[in-house]
Amino acid sequence: MDQIDEQILEILSGNAKTPMQKISQRLSIPITTVHNRIKRLEKHGIIRNYTINIDYERLGKEVYAIVLISLNHAVLKQANLSIKELMKKIKWISGVERVSEITGPKDIMIRVRASDVHELDRILTEDLRKVEGIEQTDTMIILHDIQ
Repeated sequence: MDQIDEQILEILSGNAKTPMQKISQRLSIPITTVHNRIKRLEKHGIIRNYTINIDYERLGKEVYAIVLISLNHAVLKQANLSIKELMKKIKWISGVERVSEITGPKDIMIRVRASDVHELDRILTEDLRKVEGIEQTDTMIILHDIQ
């Protein structure tokens, strides 16, 4: 990785669909160099995939929340369930975007999208409560997000 690779990554992070020709012009390097560098970054796993930035408001998913979860480790042990297995169960809940194991006083952080507070309430009080091993949740609704 050098400065040119970092610049290519920065451009692609802003817009993954940026044409190689535009990257070439912006960095004043040959298009074949851009192509070869991107292929190398992909091969080494630095670029894992290309993604999109979705406008969730237009999809009617205006509520975005972070939920911190405390686990009952005795229940997990009794059910012979690992944290990773529990995380996979949580990921299957409709509206759950991301599940992360974290450090600190909580065990898991999830990101949830919902159409309104009522849907978020259903996800929290019905769907999450059905998952064996969850002891407590703390929910924070995101008011504004800058990417």
